[in-house]
Amino acid sequence: MTKLKTLLCTGFHRSATSATANYLHNAGLDLGSDLMPAHISNPKGHFEDSGAVSLHDSFLKKSGTNWQFHDECELQSDIRKIHDYTHQRFKKSKQWGLKDPRICLFLDEWDKALGEQGRYLLIVRHWSSCIESLLHRHSRELAHHMPEINANNGGLKFWLTPDLAANMWLSYNKRLLAFAEKNRDKVLLVTQRALFEGAPIITFLNKEFGFELNESVETPFDVSLLRDQASEFIFNSLSYSMRKKLDNIHSKLIALTNFKSVNEVPVYTKVNEMTKTELLPLRQSIEQVIDNLSYNDLSFNDPSRFIASANRVNDPDWVDSFLGLNDEQTIKKLNSAHNSLSQGAALDNLKSIMNEAHSLNSKVLLAFAQYLMRIEYYTLAIIYFQKTISLGVYFPYFDMLIGQCYQELNLVKEAVFFFDKAIKGNPNNPIFYVNKATFLIKNHEEQKALKAFDKAYELGSIQPACVLPYCEHLIKIDQHDKAKEILVIFTKQTGNAAGLNMLNKLKPNRSSELDKKSYSSYAYENIQSKNKSTWLAQSCVLISNNTSEVDFINRIYTHWNDIEHAFDSCK
Repeated sequence: MTKLKTLLCTGFHRSATSATANYLHNAGLDLGSDLMPAHISNPKGHFEDSGAVSLHDSFLKKSGTNWQFHDECELQSDIRKIHDYTHQRFKKSKQWGLKDPRICLFLDEWDKALGEQGRYLLIVRHWSSCIESLLHRHSRELAHHMPEINANNGGLKFWLTPDLAANMWLSYNKRLLAFAEKNRDKVLLVTQRALFEGAPIITFLNKEFGFELNESVETPFDVSLLRDQASEFIFNSLSYSMRKKLDNIHSKLIALTNFKSVNEVPVYTKVNEMTKTELLPLRQSIEQVIDNLSYNDLSFNDPSRFIASANRVNDPDWVDSFLGLNDEQTIKKLNSAHNSLSQGAALDNLKSIMNEAHSLNSKVLLAFAQYLMRIEYYTLAIIYFQKTISLGVYFPYFDMLIGQCYQELNLVKEAVFFFDKAIKGNPNNPIFYVNKATFLIKNHEEQKALKAFDKAYELGSIQPACVLPYCEHLIKIDQHDKAKEILVIFTKQTGNAAGLNMLNKLKPNRSSELDKKSYSSYAYENIQSKNKSTWLAQSCVLISNNTSEVDFINRIYTHWNDIEHAFDSCK
């Protein structure tokens, strides 16, 4: 009888976790029924189950951070949600797997949920190559799409904060190291170079961990996709002490590996910097941007650095700040609140304030219910939604929110009842159908979800909240042409930036020569339609480190030259 087993595959971003997951998938491991679509930076696919990615992203969002976590805040998680996820996966497969770099940050939580059923494939790549790959990916996206520039742009942050990627690598890999040290019997640790050299990981998983995978499957590791060198700019941008911290973690991980290359020494390449003559137009653009700069309006600081501290309020002080507020002030404070209360007593005190001072004000109770939803107290949120209705105020929208609460509580019958009740109350609201579709996808009812999305699109063909989730679902079920057709119409009508971004990402998803030509044409036309020097100057004005600025300029110009050459070759 096949034993219940789960394999979690993880490693820092850009460490060949996708190629490894591809290998496991080809060998017969169930990696999920709702895999994230491919992208130009991962043409063969990510092999990440969207449910697990959403789970990790929700933990990071609740902590006040995202995938760029670098120990700037304390991580929060919910092991009950991990249990719920594993329960659903075991219902479908006795042996299944999961791949996501974010697993690195929550290894202990996954291990508690899985117990003896959990095994772990951890991948190590030298920090310099990881950083190089991140900088290459994000500079390419910036160069090709040339989005509106601001200090909160996720890709640009790697140059605004030169040690961000290094600190990320440390944060992920120190957790990887700690977990590997205390769980040697559950862990297969392998370097990226060893994987590309043919490390027999499938054989190891079968023999040592009891999996039943096909050992004869061909390896998907493609040396042509491996960027195993790093720019000398990366080395020069980091302090001696930072490099030593990174090397220390890397060497300890290498010492624990089951499979490693004979040569794990990093390779640095010299970059040919642009000449002063070549840089002259850009420098003139930078001077013009600075001459027109309003220092009162433009912030040079990254606002995201304050998110985590804003979430770590003192519970009693924050709750006490509600005392004496009138109804309007209370609603405003609740509507702007996102911090979760870490102590049950603080929540009890807040409930007392709501019940004593605002028990007959439906607007306050509604705002409180929605706040409870945001901090994931779903059962309590339902109670306050019902209290709002009991005061004689009702809209079908309330039923949708109650349905979402039941969805998060995994109470399927109740969720369906309230989603349907909302639709019956207002059959012309497309968002109700979108929310029901999202729920159906979570419960693996893709065809029913498609019908709900179809109806939502019929009612709200120019609403981003209808079109974008619909197209995401179409892409995941491999209806690329339909998604592309909808997005073309939608973006022409609205000019929506998110729709354009999705359309641009969709174009290279498929690997045919026709799609490659289509993407080259798009990227070429996009960069030709904009003022490149001004855009690059606006980016550089935000970068304060000289090494980072030079690196960014060189990368952007390299990508522009590459896309022009690709376009010429496609003619």
